[in-house]
Amino acid sequence: MKNDLDVEVKESSVSVARIKGKRTKNAPVKVSEKLDEQVGNILTKPVKGVEVTFTLKKIPAKKIDLSTMVWLENERDQELLDEFAISDILPTFKEYGQEVPAFGREECGVIQVADGSRRRFTAITAKSDFYIWVGDLSEDQMNYLSEVGNDYRPTSAYEQGQKAL
Repeated sequence: MKNDLDVEVKESSVSVARIKGKRTKNAPVKVSEKLDEQVGNILTKPVKGVEVTFTLKKIPAKKIDLSTMVWLENERDQELLDEFAISDILPTFKEYGQEVPAFGREECGVIQVADGSRRRFTAITAKSDFYIWVGDLSEDQMNYLSEVGNDYRPTSAYEQGQKAL
């Protein structure tokens, strides 16, 4: 029973390539490089039952502080963000760039971030470009996106208590 399986070994192109030393290793591509190719693309997505058209924008690292802000109704206390608070995403952000764009709207030339305040802070900390889907969103839709975004990494008990006040 032990040796009842007859296996025929054939060389494949992979094994031949390894033998000849021609194996090539592709350098990992930063996700942000792929996002660069998509800047200006359009995404239509329902937000609270209304179709919203978003445009992907890239905010250069040096301009994030001046060009963007976190939506004021976001329950995440931005003053509590530090490297510990973003330690789950900072290493991959530094190595591969931003993987998932944020969501927000533009008002008076400033982009308000509804979903992605931690990504925004991480981009600032990592001195990396920031990608965001920008659409024409109402206050209610901004609040919804903010709440949904905070579901991934819930806010602290302190922040939830502040919201209740």
